[in-house]
Amino acid sequence: MDKDVKKTQLYNIIQTVKAGESGYEQRASNPKKTEQTAHAVAAVKAAVDWDRRITVQEIRLATGLTAGIIYRILITELGLVKKIPC
Repeated sequence: MDKDVKKTQLYNIIQTVKAGESGYEQRASNPKKTEQTAHAVAAVKAAVDWDRRITVQEIRLATGLTAGIIYRILITELGLVKKIPC
């Protein structure tokens, strides 16, 4: 029951959307989040540099990041993609 959206929260979301605001600008300009992202990228890069055969599970256990974030960092930030030969 605590996870339910309250009417006032829903009203605020609707008003924000009607005003044409998404809140993305606030999230994107958050320096703390940027610092955390840079730290996460550095941690994943260090793990991969240390052992190219390290698994996502091992990185997850070492860094505390979720598998989704690790995959995003590996693919978008570091440009690593596993290529399967045909």
